[in-house]
Amino acid sequence: MEYVEGAPHRQRDIRVANPSSDVLSLTRLPGLCWKHFLRDLKAGEIEQVCLITERDEVVNTATAVDTGSSRPKHAEPKSAREERFASQSWEALKTSGNSVYDTIREFADVFPDKIPAELPADRG
Repeated sequence: MEYVEGAPHRQRDIRVANPSSDVLSLTRLPGLCWKHFLRDLKAGEIEQVCLITERDEVVNTATAVDTGSSRPKHAEPKSAREERFASQSWEALKTSGNSVYDTIREFADVFPDKIPAELPADRG
């Protein structure tokens, strides 16, 4: 059954023995509004659902990639990353004598180290 977006009562049966596998045909398939899909599914009007997924050989090829190193070879070394991270800490800002340290600390809860369970208090 094909649904036409914007015309919920317009439908027609489509018999598909083997769906096309070329990209052009797949990208031209009509959209499906999930509200109409759920309504018709609950009403028992949908007999079969076809889900388009990746081919197995494509998935297997993607998982067969060398996992020896997840970082690119041109990436900076770990010690350089740790040094850069440490130079951006609250303590580094305080010891640098930067005049904005007090203002930044006032709004520190806006940029917490860990994601909070709730929003910070409203400052009006």
